[in-house]
Order: sequence, then structure tokens, then C-alpha cells
Amino acid sequence: GAIAGVWGAATLLGPLCGGLFAQAGFWRGAFWFFVVQAVIFVAAVMALVPRGPGTTEQGRIPGRQLALLTLGVALIAAAGVVPGGLVALLCAALGAVAMAAMLWVNQRSPDRLLPYAAGDLTQATGLGLAVIFLCEAATVGFSVYGPTFIQVLHGADPLLSGYVIGSIAAGWTAMSFAVAGLAPRHEGLAIRTGVVIIAAGVAWGAFEMVRGGLVGITLSMVLLGAGFGICWAFLAKRVIGSAPPEEQALASAAVPTTQLIGGATGAAAAGALANALGFAHGVTPASGLAHGLPLFYAFLPLALLGLAAGWRLGRA
Repeated sequence: GAIAGVWGAATLLGPLCGGLFAQAGFWRGAFWFFVVQAVIFVAAVMALVPRGPGTTEQGRIPGRQLALLTLGVALIAAAGVVPGGLVALLCAALGAVAMAAMLWVNQRSPDRLLPYAAGDLTQATGLGLAVIFLCEAATVGFSVYGPTFIQVLHGADPLLSGYVIGSIAAGWTAMSFAVAGLAPRHEGLAIRTGVVIIAAGVAWGAFEMVRGGLVGITLSMVLLGAGFGICWAFLAKRVIGSAPPEEQALASAAVPTTQLIGGATGAAAAGALANALGFAHGVTPASGLAHGLPLFYAFLPLALLGLAAGWRLGRA
């Protein structure tokens, strides 16, 4: 709950900073602002975090996995900008192959990016990471394209559109605190409830984003975030607790790593699909109404796959 609270506060402040710069006509300034924040962060880490004791065994960077991961995301993103439908389809397929190859190499490498059980849906660790990847990939499109649709189709200014999407963080944070003291016997139910709500939030949010209104969009984003808040801590607990003792630190790191991989993959896929639907040069009211629903509903199957994996994990 405390971790979610800090994350939620940061996510609520992000749209405020970005929206203020955008409304002032200097949106690039937001990026320079975050450069300053990064410098402060590095200085704080150097000053406040104690240096750990030296170890005789230093793990190597999993370079092959990182290279395949980068290649996979890049190929999926390239599917939206290369000419010709056949070439775009080939790029997307090769991107999926590169992702699968990353998991294959990871299982056979002594220097792992993810736990050995990643990709193994017969184990709780693999199931939990699959839920995290699928749900993040299914929902990141709202963060990427939601603010644009809210401004173009619903007449909101940049600051308001940022906060409407930021309501995902509000729902996530509130429910994380609400379920923080849940008894262990109810953790499986929390996981199942959370993934069901996430899938419902994707379905409702996709409709509201194009055909609904600001109130409906906000409520659907709160619902979406609430689903994550209900199940996230217990997903992480099962991912870590089900890993062998020697891999539990790696499993702990795999939770945010898998979330970032899912976000990068989902964002790349959303960009490729948006370009294919005619949004390469921006969204207009006509194009948004005509092609907006396929853009958001295309990721509902990922949410349903995440629901299936979460439902199975909830009974484990």
C-alpha cells in the first residue's frame, strides 16, 4: 500500500507538470523539467543510499536478452511506419518471435533477465508475470492515446485530459490501501477480482473514450486502476514467493521489469495500429469517431488473456 501510495502521488503530479507546460505552449519544457528531476534523483541516491558491501561474485548484464527485447519492441513499433501491409505484418511477426526468443535464451543463460519460470504457465511465477505483462500491454494505450482523444473528441484542455487519465493512479492507490490488510486466505479472490475488473475497465473505457463523455471516461479509468490496485500486491507476492529461494531477488526485480516490458510492447503495438488506422499525422474528430473504437478495443483480447491467467493463478 505504501509503495502504491508513492507511485500514485507521482503519477498524479506527472500530468500536472505536463499539462501546465502544454497549456503554456512549451510542452518540450516538461522533458527538460524531468531532466532536472533526474539529476536531483541521482544526487539523492549518491548521498542517501549506503554503499553495499563488496561481493566476490558479480553478475553480468544479460546482454542477449536485452538485445532481443529491444529488437522485438523496435520491430513491433516499425510495423506502424513501414510501407506496405505485408511488410508491416512481417515486422510484427518477427517482433513476436524476438520476444519468444528472449524467453528461450533467458531460460538457458546463467545471467538471467527474468526468473527461470518466466514464460512457464504451469508455475505460479510464470502465471503471475504473464498477468502483469498482458494487463499492462492491454491498458497502456489509454495512457498513450487517451489524452489526445479526450482533447479532440471531448473538448478538454491538456491539464484536464492528463488528470482524467491520471485517475487510473487514483483508483490504483485507493484500492491498494483498501486491500493492504487482506487475510492470506483471500489473496486468490483478490487476484481474480482484480483481473476481472481490469478486463471490464478496458471494455468500458474503450467505449467511453470514443462514444461516451468525460464523466464516463473518468469513472472507467478509476475502475481500471482499482482492478490493478486490488490484485497487484498479491500478484507480486505470488511471483516472488513461488520462485526458488536463490531466485527470489530476481523474481522481485522481474515484477517492475515485466511491467515495463508490457508497457513498451503495448505502446509500440498501439502506435503501429494507430498509424495503420490513419492517425499517423494526428487525430481529428472525424477520424477519431470513425476509427477510435478499433484502436482501443484491439487490446481487449490481451486483457481477457490476462484474466484467464489471473483466474488460474487465483486458485493456485
